[in-house]
Amino acid sequence: MGDPLTALGAAASVAQFVVIAVRVSTRIKDYCSTASNVPEAFRRLSIQLPLLVEVCSEYGKLPKADDSKAVDDTLEECTRQVDILEKMLTKAVPVKADSGPARALKAVISIGLEKKVEESIARLETLKTLLLLKIGLITYAVLRPPASSSASDTCFCVPSGRLSRFFGRTSILDRIDQILRPGSRDPKVCVLQGMGGQGKTSLALEYCKREIAAGHFKSILWVDAMSLAAVHRSFSHFAERLTDHRRVFPDVSACIDQVRTTLQSWAAPWLIVFDNYDRPDRLPGVLDYLPHCGNGAVLVTSRHSGTASLGETISIAGMDSVESIQLFLERSGMKYTVDNIESAELVVRTLGYLPLAIDQSAAYIRSKRISPTAFLKHYKDRKSKVMSFVPALSTYKGLKITGSVEEEQPLSVFTTWEMSFHQIWHTDDIIEPNAIGHFLTTMAFFSNTNLDLGLFRSFSDSDGVKHSWMPAFVDVDTSGWDEYACQDAVTALEQLSLIQYTDQHAHFANQSDDNSLHGRISFHPLVRDWIQLRVTPEARRAHCTEALQILHHYIEHKLPSATVDVRRELLSHLDSALSSQSQYFPDWALYRYDSLRHCLEGFMRFYLAQGRYKEAEEVCQKLLRADDSAAGAVQTLTLSTRLLLTDVYLQQGRYTAAEDELTHLRASDDSNLSSNMVLSSRLINNLGMSYFRQGRYDEAYSLLQELLKQQEALSPADDCSVLDTKELLAQVCRDRGEHEQAILLYESALEGFESLKERLRKLKCMVNLAHTYRSQAQCHQASDLYENARVQLEEQLGPDHPLTITTKMYHGINDIAMERYGTAEASLRDVVDRSVQVLGPKHPDSLKSMMNLAILLHRRDNAVEAEPLYRTTLDSREATLGFGNPYTMRTAECLVSLLWTQNRCDEAEALAARVMKAAKPRHSSAGSLDNNLPDFVESASSLDVEVFAFPGAEALFSQAVARSDATLDIAHRDRIDLYRALSRVYEKQGRLLDAQRMIRLADEGMRRAKATRLSIG
Repeated sequence: MGDPLTALGAAASVAQFVVIAVRVSTRIKDYCSTASNVPEAFRRLSIQLPLLVEVCSEYGKLPKADDSKAVDDTLEECTRQVDILEKMLTKAVPVKADSGPARALKAVISIGLEKKVEESIARLETLKTLLLLKIGLITYAVLRPPASSSASDTCFCVPSGRLSRFFGRTSILDRIDQILRPGSRDPKVCVLQGMGGQGKTSLALEYCKREIAAGHFKSILWVDAMSLAAVHRSFSHFAERLTDHRRVFPDVSACIDQVRTTLQSWAAPWLIVFDNYDRPDRLPGVLDYLPHCGNGAVLVTSRHSGTASLGETISIAGMDSVESIQLFLERSGMKYTVDNIESAELVVRTLGYLPLAIDQSAAYIRSKRISPTAFLKHYKDRKSKVMSFVPALSTYKGLKITGSVEEEQPLSVFTTWEMSFHQIWHTDDIIEPNAIGHFLTTMAFFSNTNLDLGLFRSFSDSDGVKHSWMPAFVDVDTSGWDEYACQDAVTALEQLSLIQYTDQHAHFANQSDDNSLHGRISFHPLVRDWIQLRVTPEARRAHCTEALQILHHYIEHKLPSATVDVRRELLSHLDSALSSQSQYFPDWALYRYDSLRHCLEGFMRFYLAQGRYKEAEEVCQKLLRADDSAAGAVQTLTLSTRLLLTDVYLQQGRYTAAEDELTHLRASDDSNLSSNMVLSSRLINNLGMSYFRQGRYDEAYSLLQELLKQQEALSPADDCSVLDTKELLAQVCRDRGEHEQAILLYESALEGFESLKERLRKLKCMVNLAHTYRSQAQCHQASDLYENARVQLEEQLGPDHPLTITTKMYHGINDIAMERYGTAEASLRDVVDRSVQVLGPKHPDSLKSMMNLAILLHRRDNAVEAEPLYRTTLDSREATLGFGNPYTMRTAECLVSLLWTQNRCDEAEALAARVMKAAKPRHSSAGSLDNNLPDFVESASSLDVEVFAFPGAEALFSQAVARSDATLDIAHRDRIDLYRALSRVYEKQGRLLDAQRMIRLADEGMRRAKATRLSIG
């Protein structure tokens, strides 16, 4: 096709872009509608392109303006991007006419191109934002209505010069206009309600300016409603204007009467704005100032939610992303470039899309002459100073009231909220303002969304530490939690626009008081930051400690009955509280070691149980540093923390790191360890787990067998530590091929977990028992256990918990064995996506899911997708586990088998030879060929090539067959596949009798498997 960048004018540029974009969009939509497992980047592209076409089409309809050249340049860049995309997609996206091999080839190419497509989409999204901003500026310049001349019966008393330019928010302005159109006996009233800094005054002022230009309202009067004195000043000024300063009024009442009478006598529509009506308690009856006629309207701006009763209310939240970026760039004086827009988007997102904060930050950037990137560092390091910055020519002002003296002063984001905070001491529903102020500050150390008041009630009802906010919520008659007092306090705080409060029944499961009035608290993120920063550093440490204690109490006492959603919310609150602790209280161990250490250990265990391994390690390392400094390196607490760290390593798949730490502890001859049966048992159990995960089954078996004997001699049979050892030993027995012993151990452990009501341990044990049935080709029994466990785990932990994910993976593997390939593929693809996202691409469980998806694709003759998955898994396992590990060897066997079936025998042999040469001597285990397998690779040159060709492949598959004979039932599909793989090698070597022997074994396995399915069916 021709060069897409030829200068063709605006209309031609739009047309050219639209043609290419529609062509690409159509191709992508066809592909998404017909293909399964479409890359996410392509799905996003199918959504983004039509939106971009719509934006460009709108630009084509606009008149030519001075800024059109800049838009045309952006449009040309859009055209270039879609042209690049079309060329990539022609190579990667199959069409109906493609043959099978062509479609397969494109599927492989699409995997490699996904990252490039993502980059193009990100670029197009930025360009779309740039187009919207520039088109908005052109629209403003072209379509802005001219100012109309005033008539003799008009009176416009509106502040001038407050805003040099207003941006966006047209939907709110349109809504105001709909509400305020006269048409009834009394004036229409619209209330703009929201927290300070959301731009309520700016919206009201922009509406007035537009109405003056449009000529609808013939009179507009702007009342400063911050105080009674300010209202009186406004009406005195109006009276003077309406009488052309020809009358002298004896008092303010006369001025008010004059304004009412004049407006009521006019037939023309009028508008009165009450701005900053934030203290209804000090200024009741505000509507009494209005004339009683139907041709007027009232617009109120207020932070106080109680003003909603005055009329129809519009809740004012933050600006949208495009409007926020536009405001930021204009106020900071930055050009509309792609780089600046991307930087601006980070800034406005950090500021929560709050107009005043954006305006203030842009002025800060302009004043300090720094970049947006540098601003973000300023904001992180000196947040209080940045948010307290007031530009020299600030137009956002408020009244500072000292006694009876009122003084107008510029306001920053923080000072406007400080005004709301001080109203706590002047609110009737707040009986103990000091306690409520303390309560509000402590809440700010949790996450800024979905903070359930049930956490505070639970902590208040405990016998633990008492904090100064608690008396405000204690019923004097019962000495228990006063839910009504709590509700009064939080609704009062909401009326001051400091919080958002949702009155709803808590969704904590199995609460004893089902009729309690729990609610949920949310903050604007900047309000949360301001509340933290407004107190002294010492107070921050105290409030942070309170938040951690409240969370720990709930996790320790209420977690077993908590739903999945509640657990997620607790994780969010814990992340925020620990982030504050790291920022404001890093030296906690010097001052609060005794009160916080127990909390942090509980948090570490909670993170670990929820599959948040990275956070668990961070907390554990924090604990270890504190223990070392406070208790000494040989104390029991330090030893316990080090064992907790090995728990984390094992869950992360860092088996060597766990083994090193455990071996070091075991060799230390520490008297605290040798005298503590609990710690020493945990050490041996974890060491056995590390051996087992590394495929060192005999070492693990000896260690755990001896541990179990000691535990059974000293502990009750239903002790959890004894049951955990039994379950781990059962896993080792299973992989050694000792299935009957494994089943006995599993059943004993299950019975114990059931009696102790250890539900999670029981479910894990069920999954491991199912593995044993699957190894024996008893897939139907395994399927029932997998499904039962998966459903319960998803209910208790959620679909993204690592344990739920791996259980679903094992169920998918079992479906492969039962030849339910469609179900298995859907499950395993979902598992790969979730495990990579949750655990990372190199975690052992992520690699296991990729490996089993590859096995399935291989069996379904989809070698194109299977091979890259095999190679990815092999590279990672070789790097982390080495070839001495059975999981690494199994991956190598599968990849060599795939290459062999594609007649890439030389390539397969080279890989097999490398694997066998690199493999470390195997630790003796059941089925191992270490002692009797000849060194085929090293001696290949001395053998007869006609008979012993491909020695590497023969050695690899011979060893695999011996292993599977010892550990798997003959009907197991993995064992059958290995017989066939070795038979193919024998055929190539000309050893037909050996090949036929392997084929007979494979056929026998298939017959047994079929007979098992028929007997159950």
